Amino acid sequence: MSQSELPREVLALVHGPVGTIAHVEMLLALRTADPDTCSTEQVAAAAHVSSAAGARKILSELETAGLVASSGEDLWCYAPRVSALRNGVELLATAYNQRPVTLVRALYERPVRPLLSFADAFRLRRDD
Repeated sequence: MSQSELPREVLALVHGPVGTIAHVEMLLALRTADPDTCSTEQVAAAAHVSSAAGARKILSELETAGLVASSGEDLWCYAPRVSALRNGVELLATAYNQRPVTLVRALYERPVRPLLSFADAFRLRRDD
């Protein structure tokens, strides 16, 4: 199966803000909990992310993309900014459940932005 078998909405998410399986699993964990809020630790555990700092970074990226929202005090909720995003996440959930290999392949084959990848190699990271 190829990427072309995934809906274009899913590819837009995978080629955009939902770039790793951790992004996918954290987003879907919040979608499942909707309308409730979840702590960073709860979302991280659902997505098998071991670092709270890493989970916060992913959640922040998803928030910037308009897919989730922070309700303060390290609590998060599923909150797609527009209906097209909500529809894309629904299709992403279907792909995750019905075509997981195709989805993972699309994540690994996503276009690389070489300049940013090169720049990221020189970023200083703090140990958390």
